[in-house]
Amino acid sequence: MSINYYNTNAQNFIKDTFNLAMSDLMDEFLAFVPEEGIILDLGCGSGRDSLEFQRRGYQVVAVDGSQAMIDHATKILGNHAVCSTFDEYGTDTRFHGIWALASLLHVPEEDMVQMIRKYLGLLVDEGIFLSKR
Repeated sequence: MSINYYNTNAQNFIKDTFNLAMSDLMDEFLAFVPEEGIILDLGCGSGRDSLEFQRRGYQVVAVDGSQAMIDHATKILGNHAVCSTFDEYGTDTRFHGIWALASLLHVPEEDMVQMIRKYLGLLVDEGIFLSKR
């Protein structure tokens, strides 16, 4: 799926995925993130997971390449989410956790090692990077 796909099909995608339960996986991830830590939701889509992280007291930076998804994420998060592709995104912020759920599957296999290195460089010491296809 491409950014164009998500822009064109955002409402259906959100309807089909917004209520999926991720709490068990989140609990495992958050066991390694300090209270009030900063989380990068890489490929945040609708903002579903970012919203749950906020509800649990974490600071979240939500990033996605689809403007339609970012528009929805911004509405529900009450702040500005960042529309950027994975390779274009850059920041001076260091994160306690990076949550990349069903997002790195969009990175070409030949670019994966470089992409993971880039994002590992955004973690604080002993930060956690979770990626699940």
